[in-house]
Amino acid sequence: MKIFVSHSSKDVNIIEPVLTFLTAQGYDVITSSSVNHGDIWNEYIKKVLNACDVMIAIVTDNYNNSVWESSELTYAVFNSSIMVLPFLINNAFTPTILMGISHIKVKSMEDLKNNIIIEIKKISTPNRYYDLLKSEISEKNEKEDTNNKILLLHKALIERKLTLVCGAGVSKSSSIPLWSELVANIVADVFDLDNNDEFVNKLLLSINRSNIILGKYLKIILKDNFENVLRKHLYRNIHDKDSKFKESDLIGAISKLAQINSERSGINSIITFNFDDLIENSLKLNKINYCSIWKECQEIHSGDLPIYHVHGFIPQHFSVDDSGIVFSEDDYHSQFIDPYSWSNMIQLSTFASKVCLFVGLSLSDPNLRRLLDISSRRNPQIRHYIIERKLSNDDKINNITNMLFEQDANSLGINVIWCSDYAEIPRILNKIAIADQCL
Repeated sequence: MKIFVSHSSKDVNIIEPVLTFLTAQGYDVITSSSVNHGDIWNEYIKKVLNACDVMIAIVTDNYNNSVWESSELTYAVFNSSIMVLPFLINNAFTPTILMGISHIKVKSMEDLKNNIIIEIKKISTPNRYYDLLKSEISEKNEKEDTNNKILLLHKALIERKLTLVCGAGVSKSSSIPLWSELVANIVADVFDLDNNDEFVNKLLLSINRSNIILGKYLKIILKDNFENVLRKHLYRNIHDKDSKFKESDLIGAISKLAQINSERSGINSIITFNFDDLIENSLKLNKINYCSIWKECQEIHSGDLPIYHVHGFIPQHFSVDDSGIVFSEDDYHSQFIDPYSWSNMIQLSTFASKVCLFVGLSLSDPNLRRLLDISSRRNPQIRHYIIERKLSNDDKINNITNMLFEQDANSLGINVIWCSDYAEIPRILNKIAIADQCL
């Protein structure tokens, strides 16, 4: 029997005993380290996997963070008939691609060796991942994985090491427009157009410029009136017909999570990429002390929960000095090229020292990715989390999309907590607050 052992090159202390053991049992063992100088890596891996009977995947934190090992696993699961036997070492999380495959968690080398032999002897016919996606195994594994992550986030909350990082999805839940909608509405206002969605979208497509490029020219046209126009369109939809503020379940859950706030436990801070003050308003209603930070040298009072507006701050009912709005191409470039800007320093410091939970973010912002990559290299032991909606398992393309998102997040030091719908996110936050009671 030919066995391909998929592993991270950083796990030499685990892999060498396994390879020695399998060879001693008489198996023909191959790893990606067998690739010769000058070989095309992906072609070599495909050729080798197709020639093997079994892949043993030794999944560790290093493995989950490796693009190469993820590629090996992806090919084995989706494109070959090879049997995949995953073994999760210690507290490594289950990659999404393995959720539908029965896998074993081991704590010791002896345990690993024994289980490898047991599982190899069970092999009869290959079980394909795609055929198992709806199985009870998949559902059980995913629920267990999610609960483990929630418990770790709860631990960080109790130890006052948890930071919430909020993106556009958080504000959208309370009817704040997304970036593209905001730009479209301001364009309609500036050029005195009928604010018809179809018309404005046609205009934006014909202009054929990114939103941050359009933002640059909107700021030039509006001059000193820019922030007033921005404020008007930012908050235009947040009240119901009776002029009452519509707080979303998500904003409410963030506020409840912040209520666990004492000297020894609670959220350490909130970083938000949103201009609005919806989180502040909710905290105020719940009598939680906070401090909004949007520029350098602002003082944080003891006991206040700091809310860092790293792309600037436009409160609903009043103006602030030096709002620091990152709305246009030149704003973005200024922030990107200045490694010592207060917002970059706050993010770097937080990503390198705290456990961060990303909510309402897509991980597409180049500056955020750069800062995450830097902090992950500096302190690979710190692991962050992101809540993301999982596309339906009914489609193979969706599964590949889910898997690629998770691999990308892992490469930035972020573990994914999957949900089936964005409406689940408030419930996940509530579970984090009381995980020791409900899980």
